[in-house]
Amino acid sequence: MKKTIGIIGAGNMGEAFIAAMITAKLFEKTEVWVSDVSKDRLALMETSYGVRTTIDSPVLFNRCDIVVLAVKPQQMENVLPPLPMTHRSPLSSSSPSPLASASKKSRRRFLGGFPRRNTA
Repeated sequence: MKKTIGIIGAGNMGEAFIAAMITAKLFEKTEVWVSDVSKDRLALMETSYGVRTTIDSPVLFNRCDIVVLAVKPQQMENVLPPLPMTHRSPLSSSSPSPLASASKKSRRRFLGGFPRRNTA
């Protein structure tokens, strides 16, 4: 069964992910969803890469098997709260930097609802 991937954020970082995945044929265009607050950026992703788009990140989150955050750390506070994360593993982050640069209190608030993994 083919997996779907969602990219939250259609800026430079998100576009780089999309371009690399499509070029490397890791995912078919129809398996890639992109969400962003900018309708212009979404239109550009549709026309440039042929991916599916939505302005509604929770819709993307529910439709995709894999979700990548491609947003700046200061955008996390706006991006994460509306996502229905109670039934999933933590999101994949585009790099450690978005969550690493958030304050400890912010990280706990954003990700505190996830079950802790047993590392023993």
